[in-house]
Amino acid sequence: MDRMLEEYVGPVLKARGPFVSVSLDVGRTDEAGAREVEHRWQAQRKLLAAAGAPDDLLETVGSAVIAPPGRSGQAGRVVVANADGVLLDVVHPGRPVRDESTWSGVPQLLPLVRGVQGRATHLLVAADKAGADLEMVGVLDNRLADQEVEGSNDELHRVPGGRMSQRRVQARVEDSVAHNAKEVAKEIDVLVRRFRPDVVLVDGEDAVVGEIRKAVEGGTRELLVHLSTGGRADGTSERARAEAVDGALADFDARRAQAVLDRFSEQEGSQGAAVQGLDAVVDVLRKEQLDTLLLADDPTSTLTLWTGPDPSVVGLDAAELASLGVTEPHQVRADAALIWSTLGSGGAVQLYDRETVQFTGGVAAVLRWSDRSTPRDGLESMPGHGQVQGRHRRDEEG
Repeated sequence: MDRMLEEYVGPVLKARGPFVSVSLDVGRTDEAGAREVEHRWQAQRKLLAAAGAPDDLLETVGSAVIAPPGRSGQAGRVVVANADGVLLDVVHPGRPVRDESTWSGVPQLLPLVRGVQGRATHLLVAADKAGADLEMVGVLDNRLADQEVEGSNDELHRVPGGRMSQRRVQARVEDSVAHNAKEVAKEIDVLVRRFRPDVVLVDGEDAVVGEIRKAVEGGTRELLVHLSTGGRADGTSERARAEAVDGALADFDARRAQAVLDRFSEQEGSQGAAVQGLDAVVDVLRKEQLDTLLLADDPTSTLTLWTGPDPSVVGLDAAELASLGVTEPHQVRADAALIWSTLGSGGAVQLYDRETVQFTGGVAAVLRWSDRSTPRDGLESMPGHGQVQGRHRRDEEG
């Protein structure tokens, strides 16, 4: 299962439908925000009622949807519920693509995947010569832990004097900075081992960040990205830091998406552990071969699939599911079925702009394994699947 989504979607994947799924813009930028959310929910409620969702379930969902989101500014909310109650209630940063809702045998988890796309778990370190403030942030911008580290060596300022005196003082200052950086690095490593962040963002002067980079463990060093917005210095702009963090996370997400695309291209080009096209992806899903689903995100798609009562049963038509013993198959959006089945089998989902990739039918997969029964498209390679570009380069030097 995609590690970022595991803690949120677990209850949904174990549940039986039908499900009410709602994705709503719940941003509240002024005093009228709460009323606007209520109006948007009422519009979706009418659609759900017309589709057959029971009133008591809609009352339960509505209470969750219109509750205060717990964050200011732009935000989206994804709620999934069945007869047992609310199974998923997540507020994510940024507006959803659109307000939408379904009453279906399959939960619509695509809005949640969109909501976390471009985000990453990260450890933010604001450092100076004396220590650092550490903040561990989850994929929904939720704070998981914070810590202040003050180094035990405080000889950090040079004093006037002769040339030899200046050299000795400068050496002691540099030793003090290095000593404090080691103490900061130790706590960074502890949090990295505990939370396994995707990236470690260290904000501070070049010399300080360089010492921290040298002192952290090798695995942490590979995750480290240097920001340069002031660290813990007085007057540091929180807005500038937030913009730098967003840029670094966008870069990380672009690299992650490109790495999956490169892996697919390599395997597909050699007729290895990769397939594309709806038929082939459905086939490998049923065999639990799928490791990562690559999906061209198209909100206007009209493609459908048929599903059974749990994520492991998916097919191209009702007759196919009947042959598998499903007595009440459901016809649903293809993207909803693919994501539900992928997450249910422990796979990951990677979305792409539909204009930047050229998968057959807008869908492809990287596999855990392949054999002679794995579907092949007969092509030697598929160049030009698209490049996913970030805005900044990763700082490798500190």
